[in-house]
Amino acid sequence: RRIEYVFTSQEAVRLPLLVFLPETARPQRVRVVVPDDSAWTEYERMNASAAAPQPEWPADEIRVLVAARGIGPAGWKADERKRTQIRRRFMLLGQTLDGMRAWDVRRGIQAIRELAETESLPLVLEANGVMGGIALYASLFEPDIAALHLVDCPTTHREGPIFLNVRRFLDIPQALAMAAERSELILGRTDERTWPYVLETAERLGLPKERIRI
Repeated sequence: RRIEYVFTSQEAVRLPLLVFLPETARPQRVRVVVPDDSAWTEYERMNASAAAPQPEWPADEIRVLVAARGIGPAGWKADERKRTQIRRRFMLLGQTLDGMRAWDVRRGIQAIRELAETESLPLVLEANGVMGGIALYASLFEPDIAALHLVDCPTTHREGPIFLNVRRFLDIPQALAMAAERSELILGRTDERTWPYVLETAERLGLPKERIRI
């Protein structure tokens, strides 16, 4: 069963939440998916057609899609050149699109916590690629994130996400190590050789081995 909500990320920025409730089993967790534009389009395509192959989701899991600004229904109806101009204007104002999207994900998580269907359930945050980096940083500022499931997570901010001056202080491996102190960390489509800093730091901190799965 699908329910559509809208939440306010900041003044004049209204963004959609799509909630998919299981039909039979009692929910045991909430999986918050932070899609990029192509992934959102794919979810909508599957939802629009009964003939389209449907995703195989656990029967006891509530799934929620959070569309950050510029994605899906919150996208800008402009060509790529115009979108590039929009992103550059954000930087002139002292912010980046990815920075604002991290805020959107945080506000989406806060909105999800206010829903009666989800407020008491463990929350898993899932994203791919650059959106995984955005979800990673959002998780550092929100309490009670049970797990982070990041697929094709960037290994450095040179690959994204773009946050102004972030590499003066830390890079993606350091942020992942910080996240592992708070949440279970699942890294997909990668291997242990890619993340020596994360694994070594977790060992030095005495974190359980099962805290990080690659």
